[in-house]
Amino acid sequence: MSAKDDLSDSIVSLMRMNRELYDRFAEEIIQSKPDLFIALGDNTQSGSAEDMRMLRSFLKRLDDQGIAVIMAAGNHDFDQGSEQAYRSMFFDLLKPDECDEASLSFSRTFRQYRFISMDDHEGKYRPGGLLKKETIDWLEQQLVSAAERIEKVIFLCHHPLHPESWMGRPEFYLLQPEGIREMLAAHGVKLVFNGHLHDPRIIHSGLYEITLPILAGGAHMYGTLRLEDNTAVYRLRQLVFDDPLTAAKAAKKDRAVLEKRREAWLKTLSEKCDENTAEKCADALIRWQIAYNKGALFRRRDEFFNDPDFTKAMELLKDDIFGRWIRSQYDSGHCPCDALTIRL
Repeated sequence: MSAKDDLSDSIVSLMRMNRELYDRFAEEIIQSKPDLFIALGDNTQSGSAEDMRMLRSFLKRLDDQGIAVIMAAGNHDFDQGSEQAYRSMFFDLLKPDECDEASLSFSRTFRQYRFISMDDHEGKYRPGGLLKKETIDWLEQQLVSAAERIEKVIFLCHHPLHPESWMGRPEFYLLQPEGIREMLAAHGVKLVFNGHLHDPRIIHSGLYEITLPILAGGAHMYGTLRLEDNTAVYRLRQLVFDDPLTAAKAAKKDRAVLEKRREAWLKTLSEKCDENTAEKCADALIRWQIAYNKGALFRRRDEFFNDPDFTKAMELLKDDIFGRWIRSQYDSGHCPCDALTIRL
């Protein structure tokens, strides 16, 4: 979320439509009347005072409607901001039950569920995620306390726990130090949410880790979670603009981003094959990208792997970062990410 209207929208298509986007998102949330709204970091573009005030206004609008708010901090939220400013700006809305004195981590309990929201940012302009030793100790105390009270834990953080094969330097992407995933599993945690990679994915390795997509880019998806006695049902939904002019403006920006992605793929492919083959492969990759944005890769897996243009593109890009990234989405452990039902 950003209060500025002059940011680049060459990668994240609706960066210059933030006000329209989040006004519509707030309307849709309020109409659906959830008990709880969860945000998972990089909730502002920079952590500037203007961005923070805009985010607070959005969250206050939900709070005023009786929708509880839980928010994890992300690295972008501190590029220009501070921990003290973040706490004073938001904690009256977050209403934590218990707080970690060493960080902005906190927990909040709803019925039989304890949500543990972690602060894993390292500092200004640093992309990686790192938990302090004191914060890890606090987390373990929370896990023990939840077990004693027979509460099911839902773990919220910004940086993911699972490495993927495309990550040349995992420390830029993953929650550090190592061992947090094993700690959670040892305490029976089944469900983890994060936001740092900003694209929809679900990885299962004894616990389910769900990465939420970025609302301002991709297909403008967000997740919904229904918690029953022993079951969690997660689904992706697409934000729909109800104003035709706004919808048309957003669609134009989305097409422009896809075309830039196609140009990048075409440039790489053209170095490896003839022009006609490169064009067909680039078109196949765009079809793949659209499915990826909507969390539909596994539903359409056979379609892509039976598409000669897609498989040719994969062959041509096998030693390229694009190819490694695409193949990683079919690594062992990845699950369908548009819908999931699990026993807690």
